[in-house]
Amino acid sequence: MGTPMDRTNRVFVHLSTFEEVFPELEDVKIEYTESGHFDHPASHGSTRVHSVRRQGGLIRCSNAFCRQGGYEMDFDIHDMIHDGVSEREGHKMCAGSEGSPKLRRIYRKCFNSINYKIILVHKKK
Repeated sequence: MGTPMDRTNRVFVHLSTFEEVFPELEDVKIEYTESGHFDHPASHGSTRVHSVRRQGGLIRCSNAFCRQGGYEMDFDIHDMIHDGVSEREGHKMCAGSEGSPKLRRIYRKCFNSINYKIILVHKKK
């Protein structure tokens, strides 16, 4: 896996715990299939499950040459809560670039992408 994007220097939003950001949710499950360049050919086309509670709102890119990449899912989850939707499917491109380790040279944009399904798990009342 490449290096994930730096999410510590937010201008408008600071990173908080899952409970602070989503008090009404027990968990958020994201089922996704990634396509593009991979560290291991066996991971091509396989469906994976990501738990936002345990792993955070960023899904890491599987491209070993990707720098500052990944898939931010936080904003989609906020939109789903605002819209009153429990499930949503979509497609996202990786936000990173292929380049030198400190991004002194950027060769091209990362071409990895995911097809995903977000499932909100609400707390029982």
